[in-house]
Amino acid sequence: MAKLNNLAESQLCLMLTELVNNTLKHSKTNHCKVAIQTIDNQLQLQYIENTSIKALAEGNGLKGIRERAALLHAEVQYQISPQFIVTITLPLTEPT
Repeated sequence: MAKLNNLAESQLCLMLTELVNNTLKHSKTNHCKVAIQTIDNQLQLQYIENTSIKALAEGNGLKGIRERAALLHAEVQYQISPQFIVTITLPLTEPT
């Protein structure tokens, strides 16, 4: 498994912290899960809450996550139903 550089490691930790803070402040879930795996030379972090959201306004938390991801050339996707899932995909090689 490839090792993350210091910038990627710290930014991923801050993104995960923001996701947990959002859960604690705003979610009505009683369970969340974090899954991290490597696929095709990419690191994928998934944050999953066992709650369904009808609509999502992208506030400061998700906006900040997108900005941090952009620093790493990473992609952020989310789905709101049947569970709330945020997926952060980070390339493990430097972009050319």
